[in-house]
Amino acid sequence: AKDKNAVYFRSREELMEIEWSNPSEFEIVDDIYAKDDKYIYIRGGNDWWTEHKFLGTIDYIDTETFEVINSYIKDQHKAYYISVDYHEYIIQEIEWVDLETFEWIEENYSKDKNYLYFNTGWDKWYKIAWVDFETLDILYYY
Repeated sequence: AKDKNAVYFRSREELMEIEWSNPSEFEIVDDIYAKDDKYIYIRGGNDWWTEHKFLGTIDYIDTETFEVINSYIKDQHKAYYISVDYHEYIIQEIEWVDLETFEWIEENYSKDKNYLYFNTGWDKWYKIAWVDFETLDILYYY
């Protein structure tokens, strides 16, 4: 909810004001993210049985070019792997990524023109340089 003065986050038990939010610029991006002209806002608890919880703000991502790509987010400067659950989120910069060609493939895989990126879950991801993208076929566990 929002009014001219503030943006509010609703959980099952309370309505809390999100400090520093700009109601005139605030917009919902998807089920997890919202943004305004200064911050990206993250919430946890994506399932109907889980209480929704406001997890925090990110102030170092450009909100004008912010984009969600499955479990990755990017802006005009960098790409990040992000894992969000009910209690917390972990965000890691993906170094060496080519932002123009970066895309999600499936499940835990993404790529750019130079590398295949694989994330193993909560806080691990790997960059693989020797992949032939023309013959790449993602196989479960192999």
